[in-house]
Amino acid sequence: MSIAESKPVAWPDAGAGPMKTAARLRGIRILLPRIAGAAADLRRRIYEVGGEAVTVEVLRITAPRDPAALLRELQNLARVDMLIFVSVSAVRRAAEVLRRNNLCVPATACVAAIGPATAAALAGANIHTDFVARARLDSDGLLQALQDFPMAEKTVLIFRGQSGRARLQEELTARGARVRHVESYRREVAEPLASELFARRFHFVLIRSAAMLDALLKLTPSARRAAVRATPVVTYSARLAAYCRARGMRAAVTVTQPVDTEVINCLLQQAAQPYTII
Repeated sequence: MSIAESKPVAWPDAGAGPMKTAARLRGIRILLPRIAGAAADLRRRIYEVGGEAVTVEVLRITAPRDPAALLRELQNLARVDMLIFVSVSAVRRAAEVLRRNNLCVPATACVAAIGPATAAALAGANIHTDFVARARLDSDGLLQALQDFPMAEKTVLIFRGQSGRARLQEELTARGARVRHVESYRREVAEPLASELFARRFHFVLIRSAAMLDALLKLTPSARRAAVRATPVVTYSARLAAYCRARGMRAAVTVTQPVDTEVINCLLQQAAQPYTII
């Protein structure tokens, strides 16, 4: 089914000052698809400003297909110049294997994270971080953070799930690096969602990744799928927003900073404009 795309809405400057009471998320219901076991900080923040946040587990993280291959890569980090982690899940799985086998990341290796949450997970595992993508939580944001790092003849490992964009590998290889993907975990689709979950409409849905959107649409009962596609989407990147539109989702907005506080700020400002709540 084709869903008509809404026109982009121009939001006020996020730094314009404190929100007025009228802009609180009272009566606004937000769908938060997530990975099983992921932190629920955003849900708590939405409740604090009067909104109703409904989290649904659409993906599960499981062991990689070849755990021995992951262990071998971690046992040979002395030969590696840079480790790149593209998700919190990649950090958690690699850190678990390191801890279980009394291994560590050598101080001589640089470590890069796809964003602040991934960097925080690395810090929690006592792994130093040298580069963090901040303006954009995707490959392009990380490439920007790494633009001044000399890649020629460097060995780079990218820790990720069973699939993902090839852009990082292609760009770093073009700059002279020797790049390998390391499957640290696998994503599996969770259990189907109950139809009753959609009995009341959602005003927004937050989509953090293409895999998360694919899982949400697959798990949504067919009779409710059109309603989900008609729900305005909040995403973290223009690339992901384009993917959402390609999958038939209604366009909404891409936040300017991929952090929870910016998501809340944007939702508050959007909710203050009655013509955007349909």
